[in-house]
Amino acid sequence: MKISAKPITRKLSTNDVLHLLSGSKEVKCLVLSEGSYRHLPKRVFKSLKKIGVSIEVVKLRRGPPTKVNVAVIAKLYKSEIPADEISKQTRIPLRTVYYHLRKIRKLEEKADEEG
Repeated sequence: MKISAKPITRKLSTNDVLHLLSGSKEVKCLVLSEGSYRHLPKRVFKSLKKIGVSIEVVKLRRGPPTKVNVAVIAKLYKSEIPADEISKQTRIPLRTVYYHLRKIRKLEEKADEEG
C-alpha cells in the first residue's frame, strides 16, 4: 500500500481519533508513526477495527537529513585515503568522516558475514 498522506507523528487521544473520523472525508486507513502507535489506547484499536479502518505503522527516520554524500566518502575510503585527507577534500568535519567510515565498515562486515 502506497502512503499518500503524511503520517501522524504526535500522540493521539480518543477525542482526536473521533475528530478525524467525524470529518467530511471517509477515513479508510490511519498512518501512524511508531511512537503514536504505542501511545494510542487499545480500546481505540478495537473500535477502529470494528468500523473497518486499518492502521498502518510507519518507521520514520529521526533527526534532520544529512547533507553528506556518503558515496564520495566510501569511494575515497576504498582508495585508501586517510580520514583527515577525506575531511579536507570533502570539507566535512573529521568527526563526521569517522562516523560515516564506521557505518561503511559495519555494512562491509555485514556483507562479509552474509556472503
